[in-house]
Amino acid sequence: MSFSPNELKAARIRRGFTQKELAKILNITGANYCMKENGVRRLFVSDANDIANALNLSPQEINDIFFAKNINSKDNFYRGESA
Repeated sequence: MSFSPNELKAARIRRGFTQKELAKILNITGANYCMKENGVRRLFVSDANDIANALNLSPQEINDIFFAKNINSKDNFYRGESA
């Protein structure tokens, strides 16, 4: 699975949220959310689910954001398995 930080940012902005506001909804720090959105910190499946719910993402948006094609960022999306 690949994650598209730019698509996530665009969806958040379309919904009218700042990173800090969305972080508060997700009950995480603004810095933590910023790192996840920018692909610096791993995004867990549970994070993706929480973000999708908070932003009320459509199935197409979920696909575009969390299952993006042609992106070489396999380490940005983490299921929680040990390496």
